[in-house]
Amino acid sequence: MTSGSNIDRSEYLKYLNEESANEDYMRMLDTSSAISIGDQEALKEITSLWYEMEQPLNDSPSDKLTDIEWFQFQMSVLNSYCRLSAEKGSLVRQSNYLISSKYNLLIERGQSIDYLKKYVFYEIFDDYCSAVKNLSTQNLSDVMIEIITYTNDHLTEDLTLPLIADEFDIHPVHLARKFKQETGLTFVEYIHCQRIELAKFLLYLDQYSLSETAYLSGFNSHSYFTKVFKKITGEKPSQFKKSISLIY
Repeated sequence: MTSGSNIDRSEYLKYLNEESANEDYMRMLDTSSAISIGDQEALKEITSLWYEMEQPLNDSPSDKLTDIEWFQFQMSVLNSYCRLSAEKGSLVRQSNYLISSKYNLLIERGQSIDYLKKYVFYEIFDDYCSAVKNLSTQNLSDVMIEIITYTNDHLTEDLTLPLIADEFDIHPVHLARKFKQETGLTFVEYIHCQRIELAKFLLYLDQYSLSETAYLSGFNSHSYFTKVFKKITGEKPSQFKKSISLIY
């Protein structure tokens, strides 16, 4: 029994198969895969081709949106897509949220397509991918995931290794060794890294003084905050804040 349609079903299936392997979609699929496993080398290879394209994103399908509004919309979608990819890679929830929120701020404040390309499109993929590489909980033991979750939930409190060890009924020496073995960082190094990421986000918000930022991110001493911030980022908080003000 045959249909009365003049459509060649073989050709139509071929068309559907070609569409399913759309170049833009496959590029996003490869990008998502690289982010989810923290593979920065693969990501670099994928995005290098993307960055060379004169028109890497689609034109607006509507005359109701200006070019900048459409680009902002696409960057917002891209941010959500990257966040989901990082979540698939078991990135620590708070870190994923801070990265996403930072890019939401940059997108909202974007005044030109060149600005959005420079500070969002050319940075966002590696930012998420790097975070997954360094902070994914995918290969951690169940108890370490619980410890990491507890630590992040109480990040701005006066956390110490003995306190965490007591909370989880683990000997402090054993916990210190296990934490370093599984995360690659000492407990103090992990706390510092997470607090500085929070501080960087607060600086992007541009709502607080440096002293307030230090306090809100869990540091009780402004001088110690400055010391740790410079050790991790390579610059003082005041320099970082100044560089952000130049972006805006």
